[in-house]
Amino acid sequence: MRSVAIAELTPGAQAPRGVYSRFGSLLLPPGAVLSEAVVTRLRTGKHETVLVPGEPDEPMFILPAPAAAPAVTIAAPQPAAAHSPAPPTAPAAVPAGATVANAHTPPTSEPVTESAREVRVPEPASPRDDTRRRQAAAGLRRRGADLLSAWSPVLERLPRRLTTTGPAPVVRASRYAPLWLDSEVAEMRRERVGVLERIFDRVALGRRTHAGALIDLVDELADLATRRPDRFAALAALGSPRPDNLADHAFTTGVLSVGIATRRSWSGADVRAVGAAALLADSGMLLLTPDIRSAPRPLSDEQRARLRDHPAHALALIDLVDTLPPAAAAIVLAHHEREDGSGYPRGLRGPAIHDGARALAVADTLAALTAPRAHRRRIDPFDAMVALINLASTGVLERASVGAVLRCTGLFPIGSTVLLSTGQAARSVALPDPSRPDRPLVRLLDEPGSGSLVDLSEPASARLRIGRAGAAAALLTRP
Repeated sequence: MRSVAIAELTPGAQAPRGVYSRFGSLLLPPGAVLSEAVVTRLRTGKHETVLVPGEPDEPMFILPAPAAAPAVTIAAPQPAAAHSPAPPTAPAAVPAGATVANAHTPPTSEPVTESAREVRVPEPASPRDDTRRRQAAAGLRRRGADLLSAWSPVLERLPRRLTTTGPAPVVRASRYAPLWLDSEVAEMRRERVGVLERIFDRVALGRRTHAGALIDLVDELADLATRRPDRFAALAALGSPRPDNLADHAFTTGVLSVGIATRRSWSGADVRAVGAAALLADSGMLLLTPDIRSAPRPLSDEQRARLRDHPAHALALIDLVDTLPPAAAAIVLAHHEREDGSGYPRGLRGPAIHDGARALAVADTLAALTAPRAHRRRIDPFDAMVALINLASTGVLERASVGAVLRCTGLFPIGSTVLLSTGQAARSVALPDPSRPDRPLVRLLDEPGSGSLVDLSEPASARLRIGRAGAAAALLTRP
């Protein structure tokens, strides 16, 4: 992939191999023509560059030849060479209502005008797509059941143990490093969740996509987990306040899973497999009816049985994502298995469960506890961490993965309310030192010093203790 400044794009030029966003999402298909409308929208967007695949000596764009006649003949896109295949179709990221060239128009002997190849990009959540999604869901559920039978023998033969590559090089945040503003974290999350939403929209309609955008997200998270653990912890904490936000839950689960994998020093390939699996793990929920996904009351036995089919449903959607790491399907299928055999779909125990799935089970549980649901409010992050530790101590979740997530988010994850030994209420805002997960950076909520930051990992704060957490939230509502 080569980076091209959007300011240098020329209207009328043809992109033989397509144009991609910096996240790997397909903006224009191979053979498309850069119309005035598309170039204008790209120039008025947030990003300054796009990516174009191909070899260094190949032209990125073909400029139009001067034509005397009003109709301009446009050659059909040439097939890619065997050594440099054109990337498969990826989630469309062109703004709704933009005009793009149709790469699927069959070549004919007649001149093809540029306007004849242009189509309107549909709104991302149109009622028409909703109808198509409902129609596709039944077929995808059947496809998932077929794949479960066909893939199970293959997945059983995959190695379940992941090996470490040495201690993870985690850097302690500098005391002078600026805190991430909530608005900055929210903007970063919004962009990444938007990528997942487009992927989910595409596969829910039964359309193929490419794993490139997912792998880019995982690589970005792994780099952040190593270089800026304080910011990584913030990214895992500030989820959507809206219940049933599947893409947001998937992103939080992905963040936590990548954090666990890096803290356990798994190889880069294994981190990618676990991270990509985490981002797609609950995609099978897309094929369930809203009365199951968003029920404001306990599910019936029949509804619970249908809910437990979602890992198998996810196989049908994973099958639509090209170039995923081979282990991703095995990890997704087993991410609701539990150490004591109480999980589903197969009731596996401990060592019989893939290591990636054991890590994903911890991440998915923590993400679910700290997010609002239709039947309950979100749980205070510290209370959720205590619940996670209890599940590990009783043999339900893997201890090593719970310990790893503790080193990512801290014992008092960002947003936890705490009561200091001075009697002041405070809120955790960062984890400056991952080696001391019980000593967060907090912001005082009571006078004196309301709004001040106190770094409990610094020697000057050594005498300060956290007396209570979670329950301290009640202090914030007192008269």
